[in-house]
Amino acid sequence: MGSGRKYDSYDAYVRHLKNGIGIGEYEEYSPWLRVQDVRESKATGDKINGIKVKRVYHTLSPNESNFFYLAEFDNDVLDIREQFPLLPLTLTTAIAKHLGVKHPQVPFVTGGMLNLMTTDFLLTTKTGYVAVSVKPPNEFDINSKNLKRTLEKIEIERVFWELLGVEFKLFAPDEESKIKAGNISWATDPVRNKLFIPEFQVDSLAQIITLGEHDYALLVDKISYILGFEPVMAANALKLLIAKKVIEVDLTRNFLHSGIIEINTLSEQGDTSVSNIA
Repeated sequence: MGSGRKYDSYDAYVRHLKNGIGIGEYEEYSPWLRVQDVRESKATGDKINGIKVKRVYHTLSPNESNFFYLAEFDNDVLDIREQFPLLPLTLTTAIAKHLGVKHPQVPFVTGGMLNLMTTDFLLTTKTGYVAVSVKPPNEFDINSKNLKRTLEKIEIERVFWELLGVEFKLFAPDEESKIKAGNISWATDPVRNKLFIPEFQVDSLAQIITLGEHDYALLVDKISYILGFEPVMAANALKLLIAKKVIEVDLTRNFLHSGIIEINTLSEQGDTSVSNIA
């Protein structure tokens, strides 16, 4: 997995910034925190190959992964910057002081050291920027012993982005959003792993798909028979049509569990931002 960066001194902060960490956008952006930099994320984080922007994204929890899949699949989202640093540190310090709350500190550093806060995701959309903090729903449980501190840190984030004129949102995934994210992850996997299918075969495949509910296994068998694909290739071809948005399915249905896939619309062009990769 590689060694993690050290964040145990202000000199380290300066060094990382000079190296371009947490700066830039699109392919040039490097997140302030990666999976290997955060102890808790080494078991639950993920590295995801981007489709719209060709770089590796670092998510530090399954909830962050779920949000990433939902955001990237959204036609309005142009760029996603994860683990975005809230700079300058003096601003979040001033905000914390104004709110009368303690600024987060780096744990286990002798003498105390202010932690450079991050927002889980900064989205560039067609209409502007949106900052998103991802939290598991149980962190907002009224009986949670950490509820007060969670709300304090969120408020620092909210005020930071408000001062910059950027919309700030919370994302606490429910069951439906988890199902949608899982379906998107499944459908886009061949694209992320650079599966190539000739365009004329994609067109042929689109012509044999009909609207309505389908038994997933039978539909894959039909594709395999008509186009002469091996079953695995037939399944991947169907995924590719969903990823390219040539067909639109009901993503709120757990078709991997039920075995039923519902196709709502067919498009001749689909979303050209998700294309075949040779």
